[in-house]
Amino acid sequence: MRANRAEGSVLGVLLRAVVMIAALVVSAGAGRAAPAQTPARPVGPGTLALRMADAMSWPDRFVMQVSVESTGGSGGAQSRSATTFELTGFPPDVFSWRPADDGHSRGLASGTAWRNLVQLDVQGPGPKVAYDYQGFPFLEALRLFFAVFRPLPEGSRLELSGELKTVGRPAMRATLVEGSTGRRAELVVDLETGLILQASALSPGQSPQTIVKAVRFDTGAARSAVEYEAPALGPGGKLVLVRLPSGRWWIGEAVVVSERSSSPASRASHRVRFSSARLGTEAGSVVRPDTSTLERIGALTEEGRALAAAGRYEEALARFRELVRIDPYNIDAHNRLGNAAMETGDWLTAASEFDQVIQLSPDSPIGYNNLAYAYAEFQVNLPEALKLAQRALELSGEHPDASVLDTYGWVLFQMRRLDEARQQLERAVAASGEDPQAQAEILYHLGMVHLQMQRVDEARRLFGQALALRPDFAKAREALARIGQEGPPAGQP
Repeated sequence: MRANRAEGSVLGVLLRAVVMIAALVVSAGAGRAAPAQTPARPVGPGTLALRMADAMSWPDRFVMQVSVESTGGSGGAQSRSATTFELTGFPPDVFSWRPADDGHSRGLASGTAWRNLVQLDVQGPGPKVAYDYQGFPFLEALRLFFAVFRPLPEGSRLELSGELKTVGRPAMRATLVEGSTGRRAELVVDLETGLILQASALSPGQSPQTIVKAVRFDTGAARSAVEYEAPALGPGGKLVLVRLPSGRWWIGEAVVVSERSSSPASRASHRVRFSSARLGTEAGSVVRPDTSTLERIGALTEEGRALAAAGRYEEALARFRELVRIDPYNIDAHNRLGNAAMETGDWLTAASEFDQVIQLSPDSPIGYNNLAYAYAEFQVNLPEALKLAQRALELSGEHPDASVLDTYGWVLFQMRRLDEARQQLERAVAASGEDPQAQAEILYHLGMVHLQMQRVDEARRLFGQALALRPDFAKAREALARIGQEGPPAGQP
C-alpha cells in the first residue's frame, strides 16, 4: 500500500489538534483593552466574549526581538549561546525575520513564513522551502500562540458550563462551538481578565486533547505573567504570556521540544524569548513580506490533493509537476506525483518519482515502501522490490505502519511466497486502525493470498469485508465475481 506521509506520533496528534483549534477562530482585528475589573455575577456568554476580546485582540502588525537558545535534550547537553534576530509579523500567519547586525545570528538565514510553509533567503543549490515549522522553534511557538489566544470568530458561540477555580483564579468553563461546522473546543477562561487558562480540542468519540494548561498566574505592579504547560510544543513544552501596559496579553517565552524518534535521548529542546514587542502603530511602517511563492505552493498542493481524491489523476499530475518545478526538493510533491502516476498506469514515472523521494529522504521508509509497491503492482523488478520493502520495514522501527506491512506482504504474494505473505498481511490488518480505505485494500490483498492458496470461502469473506468498507472498490468486486463465475484461479492475479 502506498503511503502519503508518516502519521501516528503523539506530538503529531496534538499538532493536528492545534490546527483544529485554529480552524475555530479567525482574525478579529485589534481592540483596546479595558482596565481589569472585578467580574460581575452572573457572567453570561456575551460578557465573557467581550472580556476575551479585550485580553486577546490582535494587532494588525508587530515587530519584536527573538532569542533562540538550544538547551540540549534528555542527554543533559549543555546550554549554547543564543541566536538573536528581529521578527515582523502580520497575525495570524505571516512572519518574516532577518538576522541581527550584532554578530549573534549564528548562521541564521533571513526568511518568510506563511501557513506552515517557510521560504529561506539562501543562495546556491539546496532546499529553500520548508514544509513544516519543525526546526523553527520560534515559529512553532507563534503558531500555538495565535491558534489559541485570539478573539472569538463571527458565527461562533460559547456554551458556559460552570465556574471553577484554577491557579488561584476564578474561572469559567466553556465550550466554543464553531457556527458553520459545529467543531468544538473546551476552554477555561479567567473571569477577571478574559484570558484563556486552558484549551483542549474536542473530537467525537475521543477524550479532550489538552493544548495548553495554566500552571502559574503571577500578578504584580511591575509584571503580570502566566505560565502554561504546552504539550503541543513537545514533551515538557511550555509557554509564558506577559501582560503589556496596554492590557493585551502577549507571548513572552516558550520551551519547544522536538523528537527525532520515540527515544527520550533524541529530544532537542530550545528556549525562545520574545522581547521589545511593538504592536500596531507602535511598530511603525513595516512592509508585509512577499508570500506569493508560498501561496502558490499552498494552492497547488491543495488543488492536487483534491483532484487526486476525486479520481482526476491527469489533472492532479499537472499540479504536482508544477510543484516540483517550483521546488525540486519538495518530497511530498514527488511522492504524490508518483502516486498519481500509478493511478494512470504510468509505472515508469511512478518509479522515477519514488526513487527521487528516496534520494531526498533516505532515512524515511516512504520512498522505499512506495517504490516497492509500484514494482509489485506492475510485477516488475520483484527481487529489488523485496529489498526495498525490507528496507522500509527496517526504517519503520518496532511498530511499522500498516502500509509498510501491506507492501511487504504484497511483494511476497507476487513472488508466490504465499505463507509469508499471509503472515505479513495479517499483521497489516491488525495495524490498520480505523481507516476504511487502508483496511479495504489490505483485506483485498489478503483475500488474493487465500485465493491462491485455494481457500475460496475465506477469500470470498475477505473480499466481502473489503467491499463493505469501500463499496466502490472495483478490484475486490471483480475478484468476488470471478470466484462465482469461474472458481479459484490458478495463475497470476
